[in-house]
This record gives sequence, structure tokens and C-alpha cells, in this order.
Amino acid sequence: MKTYQLVAVLLLVAAAGAGCIQDLKTLKLKKDGSGTLVEEIYMSPQLTGMMAQMTAGLAQALDQGGVQMAGADQARVKAALDPLALFKTDIEKRTAALGAGVQLVSAQAKTSDKGWKGYVLTYSFADVTKLKLTLMERNLAGGRLGGGDQQQDAPLLLAFRQGPLPEIRFQQQAAAPTVSRARPDDPAVAGAGAFTAAMLAPLLQGLRVSFSVEVEGKITRTSSHFQQGKHRVVLMDLQMDKVLAHPEGVRLLDGGQADPAVLQKLRDLQIPGLVVEDLTSGISVEWK
Repeated sequence: MKTYQLVAVLLLVAAAGAGCIQDLKTLKLKKDGSGTLVEEIYMSPQLTGMMAQMTAGLAQALDQGGVQMAGADQARVKAALDPLALFKTDIEKRTAALGAGVQLVSAQAKTSDKGWKGYVLTYSFADVTKLKLTLMERNLAGGRLGGGDQQQDAPLLLAFRQGPLPEIRFQQQAAAPTVSRARPDDPAVAGAGAFTAAMLAPLLQGLRVSFSVEVEGKITRTSSHFQQGKHRVVLMDLQMDKVLAHPEGVRLLDGGQADPAVLQKLRDLQIPGLVVEDLTSGISVEWK
């Protein structure tokens, strides 16, 4: 394996298994059902710092072993620290997975206002109903929120009505219930859950997953509980810092039980600033 290939593998392992990522989506809709999907992906300084350390460590090990990196390999290793270069293959796969007719319009490196490095992807589509979307594309801390076996997030069903008052409707199939083999009242289980939450907390700091919808015009009617201004609603804004600041929220990070109802429990907590719409009954937005 070439040097730069080895580095790329190590960095991908680091990105998949540690640190925090923010995934912020905005669906922008026109009155004919076309529009753009903007995704902002940011990596925490801890994650990018670890990537840089791994690269420096490998280069030092190679140098001590008498292995000299060619100039081209050095350039590729340096490029691997660029998020756009690091996740180039993932971006290509993501474009294809979004559905037929979706095109990647632009991909730009960006640093968030908090100093997190990342990139912004803009996709275009002609028919919103052809989009294949889920609210949470990525596993949180290596598994789904609430622990247990990994479970694919249910896809969003998109229905669009054209006319003088266009309407978009989002609906998500309810997750099938799972049965935990451990008793919730078992002290050993509760203790293990608290320990797991404590271990996960540093990795989850700053993690955020959001999904917003902006329409071209003025919203006339919506079943969303989280309308912002005249043309925007928020379907999800899961900010892990807010969850970790709530005692009951920390308990929900219990890794000892498979619980598909964690998001519902988060809704019930009514944590200020936390947005988790119940999409099983559907959320609609009408505008003009």
C-alpha cells in the first residue's frame, strides 16, 4: 500500500470512530417543486487535531525507518487533511444516493463560526418527491442514539402539491419496537448506562444534526411547531450539548438498552432550543 493510501485509511478510521461532526441540512423549495439541498458538514477541532497528529506521527515513523515520501505522496497526504479531499468518495456516493436527477452543484471548504473545519455541499433537484432523505444520515458516536443495535433511520416520504398555494408534506414511518433483554430496573443495567453516558459525553460535545425547510415565498399554513420567520420551518435541531446539560437527557444516552423511542423521550423533556418534530403523523407546509 502506498504511503498516502495508508494515511487516508487511518484518517477515515479516525473520522468514523472518534470526535464530533455537525450535519446541518437546509431544503430550499421553489413553487414548482424544484430546489436545492444545502448540507453543511463540520468536524470538531479535536477530530481534525487528531487527524493532523496521526499524519505527523506516520511521517515521523517513516522518516525514522529510512523511508522517504515522494513529492507526489507528500502532496496527497497534505490533501488528505482537507475535508473535501478526505471525503471525496463519500460525497460522490452521497450524490448518487440522494436519488435520480440530483446533481452536485458546488462543494466548498468552510470553517464554521466556532472554528470547526468542514465543507458545504449544494445539490439541485427538479422534483422534490424524488429525493431520498433521512433526518439522521450518520450514526451518532458509532451507533444510533440511545445505544443498542444499529438501526437505519426511516426514510422521509415527501409529497408535493402544485398550485397557487403549493404544499410540501414530510412523513416518516414509525420505527418498529424492539425488546430489550435486560430489565430497565436492574441496578447493574442502570449503572452500566450511566458509565456509558459518562464515557460518551466528551465525544458528543458539540454534536449537532439539523434539518430545516425554506420555501420561496411566505408560509400561509403549517403543522410545524417550529416556524422561524415567514418562510422557514425546522423539523429537527438535535444539539447534543443541550441534551448533556439535562440530567434526564444524559440518562437517555444509556448504551445498555435498545430503545427506538429515544427521540420521543427527548421531545417529552421539552429541552429549550431542542427541536425534534414527530414526523410519524406528518408535517405540512403551505405557502404562496
